[in-house]
Amino acid sequence: MGLMQVECPAGAGAGQRIKIVANGAEYEVEVPAGVVAGQTFQIEGADRDRGHTMSVDKIAPVPAKRPAPPDRIQLSVDPASPWMPSDEILEEFFFDDELTRQFFSDKERCEMTGLAVLFPPAAPCTMITCSLADVNAADFAYSRWVAVSKENIYIVRRKRKADWRFDCCDINESRKTIPINNVQDIMINEPAAYAAWCCFVPNVLTSVAIETAGTGGAMGGGDPRVDPSFGMLQGLLDPQRFRNVVLNLKKGIYIEPGGGTRAVGAPPAVDSLGRTLGALGLPAAGTLATAAAASPAIGGSAMEQYLAEMVGVLHNIDQNLFHIRSRVPDRLFTGPCSS
Repeated sequence: MGLMQVECPAGAGAGQRIKIVANGAEYEVEVPAGVVAGQTFQIEGADRDRGHTMSVDKIAPVPAKRPAPPDRIQLSVDPASPWMPSDEILEEFFFDDELTRQFFSDKERCEMTGLAVLFPPAAPCTMITCSLADVNAADFAYSRWVAVSKENIYIVRRKRKADWRFDCCDINESRKTIPINNVQDIMINEPAAYAAWCCFVPNVLTSVAIETAGTGGAMGGGDPRVDPSFGMLQGLLDPQRFRNVVLNLKKGIYIEPGGGTRAVGAPPAVDSLGRTLGALGLPAAGTLATAAAASPAIGGSAMEQYLAEMVGVLHNIDQNLFHIRSRVPDRLFTGPCSS
């Protein structure tokens, strides 16, 4: 192996791991400290590349790996990534799974303890629930996946065990696709106050609400474990970056993890139901407005003729209703509403 020079490309920076394909060979390296885009640094390459500054054929961030749960936690969820090549994922966003697990576990235990104190006959059931609180919270925390493409936000919740972990209590796998053009805003709610009675469990998770034109936000204080709209994401590691990436993708710009930007094209226009305009027989974006602008204005004698035709149509409707009324027996019109 010999040393070769590599120019740090736009979008990469110090500390970022990158994958380089040069002259048919693939290298995975970390950009050294102090190196910025445009500067060169050395990596070990093939002997034939010794001493040369290499032109990089491809560069891409090395996908981050999701931290594994502690060995003592036996998860029921599938740990494999749910993304497919057709999703064209630009970036995946991770949750603070361990903080989420600890928070919901403590919250469940606190609530069950309070129930047992207030209603002692429920103590046997609350003890069982408390014993399963940690593994249930872990299954919820590690079942969540969020990623973005240039057109959509993808939210996946894997099938998991819940409650007393019988098969009848399983929560099914769900997948939500939110067109980025439908996103109106993304609200970030920092933790404050307490989540359980007697102030025993403080709120420690940041909540992110995805607001769309049809659903608004999910910041009403609902439980994200049973949120049917998937509008609230709780415990994201970097909620501010998630917001910045999504709102910039609405403009057709992707902010690279290293701080650079690149154009990815504005997402297609969609209607209120999330359907892409111009597909499946729907009018293309701007078609209706263009047609309306191309229509000639009505005025003068043309307007008078148009109004006269409308009066004639209304007169005919009135005459038809009168004839229908004359054929209906009067007794059907007697009563308090007949006048």
